[in-house]
Amino acid sequence: VSEPSVSDLPVSEPSVSARPVSPALSPVSAPSVSMPVPELPLQWSVDSGRQRKSSRVRHTGDPADTTELSRALQHFERVWRGEALPGKVVESNAGGIEGLHVCAQLLSDDEVRALRLVFGAHKAWAQYIYGSAQTMEPKLGRGQAEADLSSVLQRIDFGPLGCLPEGVVSAESPMWPMGSLRERLLGLLQKRVRAAFGSDLLPWDDEGKTPNMMQFTQMRPFEELAPHVDSRDRWNEGIASMAWGQGEGSGSPAGENWTLCMRRGLAKSEHDRVDIALPAGACYVITRAAQGRTQHCLAAKVAHQRCACCWRHGVQTDRDGLVTRQSITIRVTSYSTR
Repeated sequence: VSEPSVSDLPVSEPSVSARPVSPALSPVSAPSVSMPVPELPLQWSVDSGRQRKSSRVRHTGDPADTTELSRALQHFERVWRGEALPGKVVESNAGGIEGLHVCAQLLSDDEVRALRLVFGAHKAWAQYIYGSAQTMEPKLGRGQAEADLSSVLQRIDFGPLGCLPEGVVSAESPMWPMGSLRERLLGLLQKRVRAAFGSDLLPWDDEGKTPNMMQFTQMRPFEELAPHVDSRDRWNEGIASMAWGQGEGSGSPAGENWTLCMRRGLAKSEHDRVDIALPAGACYVITRAAQGRTQHCLAAKVAHQRCACCWRHGVQTDRDGLVTRQSITIRVTSYSTR
């Protein structure tokens, strides 16, 4: 069965080994086609002593075809199951990590199909290459040594005026305005996340701690996001990220499995390692030591400074697969942008 396109939609008035979390299966390859990365001019900048190549596309309007986006969002709202998830399963402090919580079935297959259309309506993707990462598993012929692999992803960031995206330290890279259409999407997703995890695990509320930043990302099967800590003082407590496949996987219409890679320590030989295999449609939340905000860091580190006490998180896709991983991350800014 072929995936629907936006043009097929009716037009209406706007209205410490890898451990799977149920119901994930062992990662498998999938007969699908990954989305090609457009050839974009690369620009160089320096980020904390590392060179970063950015192909951010600068537009003065919107990064999406708003007509396509409106139709896609209307379709998403039609298949939306509401906030509550009957029979949901949430694992708190997953892998024994304080502040890491996982919901293996946040999104349904129909919701995933609709989100693919939302992503397809966005055209101005920026490609980021952050030096080289180290893979989470040994390569054949290299013993236990970790192999180098570029830490690459495509992304678009949305948020309040004056707020900079995560990992970008230049005023040349502001966020795109959220806009009314994406505000509707963010409102639905954050309500589902809050209902799934509850206030005990996720300290979001309606009193100034409602998510106001949303990041779209895409990663091809041979790409990964190296373990890192998000800015310790830019975001409030609680970051949620959900992911699925751009196409169907061999074991799930929602896509292929992926691995959340948690690391702690300064020297490679002293790393604590926890890898958690997650299915397409899953969501994880990081808080406290898993997020590493300054107020929870025993070493009181700030920004992206490394420490031995907080966890870093990364993502590894199935390198034998063929499906691009798509994800949405939502955050709350820790300062007023008014």
